[in-house]
Amino acid sequence: MTRGSMWVAAAVVAASLTTAIAQQPPAKPAQQPQAKPAQPAAKAAQPATNPAQQATVKKGPYGWLDEPADGSVVEKKVRVYGWALSDQGKVKKIEILLDGKPVKANIKRIARGGLCTKYPAGVDCPKPGFAGEVNLSRVKKGPHTLSSRFTDKSGAVELGKKNVTVK
Repeated sequence: MTRGSMWVAAAVVAASLTTAIAQQPPAKPAQQPQAKPAQPAAKAAQPATNPAQQATVKKGPYGWLDEPADGSVVEKKVRVYGWALSDQGKVKKIEILLDGKPVKANIKRIARGGLCTKYPAGVDCPKPGFAGEVNLSRVKKGPHTLSSRFTDKSGAVELGKKNVTVK
């Protein structure tokens, strides 16, 4: 094959390909991802069913006995430390109970960082905390329960039970 005939053959092949391509059905356009159907309108927010999730005014005093830790072994004098607030008026009385009975604890109100921010309706701010000391020197050795009881104008609530062992 000469050079000239190669050019002619290439032209014939190119023409045949062009004709073959022209005779094919047109290619389908690339499919675009289909839009998702519209979502139904969101339901109106339902109130929380868990009381801890509801931002409502609390009824009665609330708080916690932080110290001593549950399961502690304590001796003659034990430090008590915690916090108490009320949305219904100031906490009038904080008592420490030993096995369900009030004991002298010399409670003083103290500042506790962050509680007044977390519970802005608590009227005991800026001193929602408390600290005191309970003398257990005359208490029978062995297991006991220490707890706290807070009283405001709405009544009393016992919170923060701790199991302790008097040594």
